[in-house]
Amino acid sequence: MGLAQTKKTFDKKEKGRTVQTPYISQSEYHSISVRDSLTSSKSTSRNSVIFQDLLSVSSLDEVARLLGQPEDIDRNVFPDGKRFIATLHYEGMMLKYIQRKEGRVRLNTMELRSPRWSISVGGTVLRSGMGVEQLSPQVQASIDSDTFLGEKSVDGVGTIRIASPEKTSKKGQQTTKDRAQLTIHVNRETSTVKVVRFHRIV
Repeated sequence: MGLAQTKKTFDKKEKGRTVQTPYISQSEYHSISVRDSLTSSKSTSRNSVIFQDLLSVSSLDEVARLLGQPEDIDRNVFPDGKRFIATLHYEGMMLKYIQRKEGRVRLNTMELRSPRWSISVGGTVLRSGMGVEQLSPQVQASIDSDTFLGEKSVDGVGTIRIASPEKTSKKGQQTTKDRAQLTIHVNRETSTVKVVRFHRIV
């Protein structure tokens, strides 16, 4: 497998200095797929799912139809009875969905913690367990020590922003309104990726 992930960057002010921040375009964002390497031909779920299908679903049942039944679901219902936060646990993957008052169910966070699961953009791959050297030089350069996961096995994080539609032609100076981004959490001692994480504000 060749060098994975984006080589595009834009200048971003951070802690009083200008840093080169990797980003992907809207078209690349819309083409992301999620793959389960263990799905058998007899399974009712698909072995590859278009990420956009997971971003907004009509119900949690639709997620199960796309990915198969989760091992566990933690559901926190708000006092109004109309909103909830649901965390779906699969072997090696977690998805957190939030239902708004208007009834929309939207993906807030996805974490891949096992080589079983991967995401791909334009034929390149991100997965837990891959070597840091397989990341593009631009993504490697974005890795710093502010990991925010609070896990001993993680001591660095790289960030890939997602360009907003109106700024894609201007080198992605801004991210989407929901501040969607991919973060790659690594163990520098073993030079491996531990967690691949998607997050957005919903």
